[in-house]
Amino acid sequence: MTIPYMFAERSGRVPGAYLDADFAYVNDVSNATGILPKTRGGTGGDTSQEAAENLSVGFVAADLAELKALTSRPPEVLVKTGRAAGMWEWVSGSSATPDDALVVQCSSGESGRYKRVYDGRAFAEWFGVVGDGVTDDTGAFERAVASGVALDLGSLTILVTNTISLATYQNWCGAGAALKFDSTVLGYILPLLNVDVGAAGSQFEGIEFDHNASGVDQASLSNQVAMWWQCCVVNQANHVTFANCTVRNAWDSGFANGRVAVTGDGSVGSPLSLSAVPGFPEAAIFDNCRAFDCGLGDHHTYGPEGFYGNGFGNGGSRTEYANCYAKRCYGGIAGEFGAVTSGTVTNCVVDESLSGGPQSLGLGFWFGDGPYTVTGCIAMFCAGAGFTVADTSDGAALSNCYAYANGREGFVVGKSNTTLTGCIARNNSQETTNTYSAFVFDSNGAAIANAILVGCAAVGTGHKYGLEARGSNTIDADVTGCSFVGATAATNLGSYSVAVLSRKSGTRNFGVNSPEPLSKLEAADTPVSYLTIAVGNAGNFGALAAVLAGTPGKRVALAYDGVNDVGVIQSIHSNTLVKPTFLNPSGGDVMAGKGSWNTGCMRLGDYRLWIDSSGRLRIKSSAPSSDTDGTVVGTQT
Repeated sequence: MTIPYMFAERSGRVPGAYLDADFAYVNDVSNATGILPKTRGGTGGDTSQEAAENLSVGFVAADLAELKALTSRPPEVLVKTGRAAGMWEWVSGSSATPDDALVVQCSSGESGRYKRVYDGRAFAEWFGVVGDGVTDDTGAFERAVASGVALDLGSLTILVTNTISLATYQNWCGAGAALKFDSTVLGYILPLLNVDVGAAGSQFEGIEFDHNASGVDQASLSNQVAMWWQCCVVNQANHVTFANCTVRNAWDSGFANGRVAVTGDGSVGSPLSLSAVPGFPEAAIFDNCRAFDCGLGDHHTYGPEGFYGNGFGNGGSRTEYANCYAKRCYGGIAGEFGAVTSGTVTNCVVDESLSGGPQSLGLGFWFGDGPYTVTGCIAMFCAGAGFTVADTSDGAALSNCYAYANGREGFVVGKSNTTLTGCIARNNSQETTNTYSAFVFDSNGAAIANAILVGCAAVGTGHKYGLEARGSNTIDADVTGCSFVGATAATNLGSYSVAVLSRKSGTRNFGVNSPEPLSKLEAADTPVSYLTIAVGNAGNFGALAAVLAGTPGKRVALAYDGVNDVGVIQSIHSNTLVKPTFLNPSGGDVMAGKGSWNTGCMRLGDYRLWIDSSGRLRIKSSAPSSDTDGTVVGTQT
């Protein structure tokens, strides 16, 4: 008879036994007689469960203590209850370190071990984790982590009193599981989870991390970077993935992705001192993760006092955020420190970022340092700006993003080579109506060059300008195919080099740097053989202008004078219409009209000149009434 492996359920109950093809499935043998349970020595049947177990395994132990007390070494032992419940197999000669979870040593100094038979993942309870959210599980959970095996945390709430630090690869999953920090032992806050450099490639799925930091004091710090060590989950390792995970109640940021060198432990005599490792970790992934109520700690050293911290903070490179959500944090998703941070942010939402002081502006998305690609993201109801490209971020590209009902600006561009495509800002400046603008080029931190807006729109009410340029440095930007409205004006570009090609509402007209252009580019309603192109100064007939390079006050304007009902070609200097106009000064005929009295004369002031039917030039001080009207000029034959 083949003896199959058996696996205990999480509760410790052993399923019905299965025998090989020569035996029937044993489920109910409560009425059987003459069955000899091998561990009981009796002749009658035990319960159906016990009888089934005894038929299918070599030996049965009640619990871990009974397993360790065995005097013989049967090859298979089924432990019925407790955290050791399940099947154990004797491995002769093994010297594996006993942990009473996966490896049991029955006698001290003995060669050989019982090893647990299991498939895939180990349950945290096997290591002594209680998981009731009240019992201190720090030691038991650290033993589970030290085993290095894939862990199933189920729906446990695991309370720990110190940082769980991972030095090697880990793989955890949960189904409603929570890891919760209790700071009462330390008296100050440290990370709940630290994924250290050696844990590269680790994976975490379906787990909630609760920093439980409301009202907790700050650790002793010796520099500003040390505030990073007040975050809930700190990842320092490359290629780590968090999927379907949640972080709550973080003292500073919730998920903090950045590598740091740490000295000190945060106690009064050993203040924390940190330095950032620029651009690391690499290629971390946060997929469908959530952050709630992060940034609760009152920072009272190294900067203005107040609450700040992000749901997601990035100090690494090539970081991926996808389908993530941050709510009621003091910042949403931010590239925080490091010389070469970068990443992609896709389909993420920041909802209701809070403001708690001068350093906490309630920002939705904030991008600093290296390039970020941001697609399909939403910032809504944030206390500050929806999206900010900082003066340290070069090459950010945002597309199809939406800033809705934020307290201040919708989008702020503070650095060169930034592109916004298809972005919409609606009903921003909620903090104070008609104060903050929908889209802003802000050069207070650095000069801005090659910034581009394409197909963007400022809609709704509340914001001061649809597009605003401001700051103490130069701004060089192109804006094409956008639509702007504002409570004060559609745009306020000052004297910056911002070229806006925009459409006049309700028409087919485009204007340059004028949302309601008097000058326009117009296509006729029906197919014709001409187009009307007009660019220029409304005081000079809003005309097509040929401008002398470098001196815009000197130009030739072509327009139609509606007052006098005539077409006009005029040389203009400093808006004064007094300069001469040369027609073909290098040679070539200049023809005016057809030359006859009734098809268009040449006019000099009130005088008309025309050619009569005899080929003679005539002149008259008013409009002629016949071919021979007026006077022949000079002697003509």
